[in-house]
Amino acid sequence: MDINLFAQQKYAECIKKAMALKKRKSHDYNSGGVNKFDYNLHGNITCLDDIYKKVLRLRSLIDSGKKPSNESVEDTLIDIINYSADFYSYLQYQKMKKVKK
Repeated sequence: MDINLFAQQKYAECIKKAMALKKRKSHDYNSGGVNKFDYNLHGNITCLDDIYKKVLRLRSLIDSGKKPSNESVEDTLIDIINYSADFYSYLQYQKMKKVKK
């Protein structure tokens, strides 16, 4: 198989998994009067902290050389994608609010 085609297929698979996980977690976490951006207590810093923590977890998983019991390297990468997308959507929301003023 062509390496570029393989990479494109794995990318699409990764994004599909990220979107499915995001949908499941959003159903659990964003209900009962809590909206998506209520979690960003300190704005951009909260978003960066979330991504940073996941990157540290990824480093820990990789550096240990052990097989994780709960969250795999792949799971952590999916979380980083979702935290990055959350940050992107938060930035877009902030821009939209400025335009409306």
